[in-house]
Amino acid sequence: MRSDFAANVSHELKTPLTSIRGFVETLRNGAVNDPEQAMRFLKIIDMETARLSRLITDVLLLSSIESGERPVFVPVNLQAAVEETLEFVRPAAADKGITLSFINEAGSAVVMGNKDWAKQMLIDLADNAIKYTGTGGRVAIEIGTEKGQVLIKVRDNGIGISEKHLQRIFER
Repeated sequence: MRSDFAANVSHELKTPLTSIRGFVETLRNGAVNDPEQAMRFLKIIDMETARLSRLITDVLLLSSIESGERPVFVPVNLQAAVEETLEFVRPAAADKGITLSFINEAGSAVVMGNKDWAKQMLIDLADNAIKYTGTGGRVAIEIGTEKGQVLIKVRDNGIGISEKHLQRIFER
């Protein structure tokens, strides 16, 4: 269990670090000379360092959960979380000529949860959709409601997920 925990924590911490490193490298390679692009990258770096800090806080929180304490959930604005996610994955989509879209049929949907966990889930799904969609493809994030529940869909026209892997979709 400890080995799995260490692997999961390493994976979760590595994602924002890799992102930060990539944007810093891009800035060093000339993007810093384009003020609009530089500010966009700096905004993402700032968001990712804040997320990294919150992830570390979450690791510490896990310790308290093991001792029987329960996490505190707060209202999470799904539209804002999706918009931040799209801003984050936009450079990867642009590199492949992938069109990103956002369809919000739920209006200002707010759910109780952990904002960072929600955003990490959205980033993972959107990033995988981009990764497995060919050049010139499409990726859409949709928010809707069904039977009184909020529903989030990430759709793409990529290769899809084989039936045998669907049961493990939310594993690391």
